[in-house]
Amino acid sequence: MHISKSENSKLNYFIPLLLGITTFFLIIGPKALNPLNIQWLLRGDALEDYLGWAFFKNSSWMFPPGLNPKYGLEISSSIVFSDSIPLLSFFFKTFNFLLPDKFQFFGIWILCCFILQAFAAWQLTRLTTTNLVALVISTLLFIFSPAMLWRIDELQTALAGHFLILFGIYMNLRPSENMRILWWSILICTSISVHFYIFSMVFLLWAASLGDTWIFQKKINLKQAMIEFIVISCALICIAWVAGYFAISGDSASEWGYGQFNFNILSIFYSRGWSHFNLIKGYTKDYESFNYLGAGILLLIFSCIPIGIYRLHAKLRPFIKLHYLFISCLVSMLLYAISNNIDIGRWSFEISFPESFKPFFNILRHSNRFFWPVYYSLLLLSIYFLLQFKYRKYNYLFWIFILAIQIYDTHAGWGPLRQKLMWPAPPEDGFPLQNRFWENAAKKYKNIIKIPISHKPPQWGIFARYAADYQLATNSVSFARVDKEKLAQSNSNFLEMLDTGKFNDDTLYVIDDWKLFPVDVRFNPQIDLFARIDGFNVLAPNWKMCFSCEQVPKEFEIPRLAPPIVVAKKIFFRQYDDARNQFLLRGWSWPGEDWGTWSDQENSKILLPMPENGKPKIIVLELRALVLPTHPVQAFSVSINGILVDSFVLNQPDNNRIYIPIPSSEIEKFKLEINFKFFNAISPQAAGLSNGDTRLLAIGLKSLEFK
Repeated sequence: MHISKSENSKLNYFIPLLLGITTFFLIIGPKALNPLNIQWLLRGDALEDYLGWAFFKNSSWMFPPGLNPKYGLEISSSIVFSDSIPLLSFFFKTFNFLLPDKFQFFGIWILCCFILQAFAAWQLTRLTTTNLVALVISTLLFIFSPAMLWRIDELQTALAGHFLILFGIYMNLRPSENMRILWWSILICTSISVHFYIFSMVFLLWAASLGDTWIFQKKINLKQAMIEFIVISCALICIAWVAGYFAISGDSASEWGYGQFNFNILSIFYSRGWSHFNLIKGYTKDYESFNYLGAGILLLIFSCIPIGIYRLHAKLRPFIKLHYLFISCLVSMLLYAISNNIDIGRWSFEISFPESFKPFFNILRHSNRFFWPVYYSLLLLSIYFLLQFKYRKYNYLFWIFILAIQIYDTHAGWGPLRQKLMWPAPPEDGFPLQNRFWENAAKKYKNIIKIPISHKPPQWGIFARYAADYQLATNSVSFARVDKEKLAQSNSNFLEMLDTGKFNDDTLYVIDDWKLFPVDVRFNPQIDLFARIDGFNVLAPNWKMCFSCEQVPKEFEIPRLAPPIVVAKKIFFRQYDDARNQFLLRGWSWPGEDWGTWSDQENSKILLPMPENGKPKIIVLELRALVLPTHPVQAFSVSINGILVDSFVLNQPDNNRIYIPIPSSEIEKFKLEINFKFFNAISPQAAGLSNGDTRLLAIGLKSLEFK
């Protein structure tokens, strides 16, 4: 049976629609479509997507409209940089007055991705055949592509919009140029309103199409090409401005990692749990390198393309001449995906290039994603070659076999996806803000501030979810890109505020533990609450003056951020002592011993606050040492705040006591960073004590005391 070539044939719309909806309910299930169901979004990248939308939804319209000021406060940018699919965010925010407080559209988006993936695949395949069986099976192969489904599994919902790439390929290959400016404008403006990576691929495909149509196919002249370039460029800049792409500085668009997140050439065979066959074992250095094709598609590509090129190369020559830039674009994207770090399985080779290029390449550092247009083009080419072979009856059997293998093989990955989205487990971090204080605080304060702030800070989602639930503003957020200048200025302002004690009365502050953020917090204990609540250090300005606020128990209050230390009182570093977590930095062994803690590197550090009850001049350490008849001494030097203060030599295994003088210039300082440099640390294995212990041991820290 063949489908009519007419553009208006109802089957050309109904069948892809049916295939898209059916596969969505098979793989994803209906619960994700419930706009009130946000449970499946409270983890991974989806948490950033959802919370960015939640704050945007409950904020007033700004200028430009994409700005999202409550999500980030001083470091805020726009809906673009939380990957919250601006296209749908704008649409649903327009009807916010009709929406409940908690509302998600990401399930609807995934359904649209399935339907439009089916429709785009159908249109692409119609360029090669009108055979119904071939159209249906080819469309299903495009849908059961791990490249798209894996992004849904990782809850990277915006990156599931692969249909935009398919439409970009279709626009390069369709025979008619009717309304090309309109269709390319819609495609490019839609893609930049979905995700910047997908837009980058679509933009390159448009540039190739414009060049081919003008230079090689001669379907348009220079004037028409210039008009198209100007119209689409203006539309693109306008949409980018509206969405908020220009809300961060240009330097902040560049990150690190080009060459780290590259395309491993053998990654098309590495399933990472998405195959029942497991063709090769794991080797990739980064999970983002996932590009498994599926056993069915691998069989199709590697069986059809070599034979097809050998037998039909004469037919390909006219196509190549007319689509030279399109093919060059695909080759260029493949090379960019591979990057200057050429990885083939576990073998790697680096090609050096000028450092000045790296900031530009780092804008799109996840270069492996640029393999997607290449992959879809190879799949389409394989389908075309298969359709050119004779023996149609056997072709049908091969079609069915390929599809069955693809669905069965990739079921290892998409099978659990339904369970993951239909019945999601609780978020890994739970929700630790259980004290009644948080509910009361939301009635008094308008903002909740995390100090210090960083790019994707640990536990950011806890306070972002809290702020979203109570419609507060917060800087505890996660962005795809953050404005580095705003970030540095914000932390500088925090340091000044903590030093002066001048806090905003409408803001609740959550301050990192002292070891991570060693500062002296100045506050008024008569009116301000400084307490440790649910494991977090909380500063609530004027809380004690709020007569309608429920006061917390006195035992929750803390006098300072730093752990308490007093002169002439020993601090122990045994396995279960708090001091290990409070004061030890790098270079110490975990989990420790029942008597203390070994150093395990050539350099080890301790960070100490000065005691509360005096100005000591000496630090006394009780130590063990790894000394043996074959290794009779341990020698090391000690520096305090970068000042070399003394060197020591220990020659007995236990009962060592050393006295470290505190430099006079450092006695008035708030904190002391003690650095040990060991000159002859040795591993137990090298010393003949253990076959498997390779730690570089020198001293064992038992206790510390200020004198």
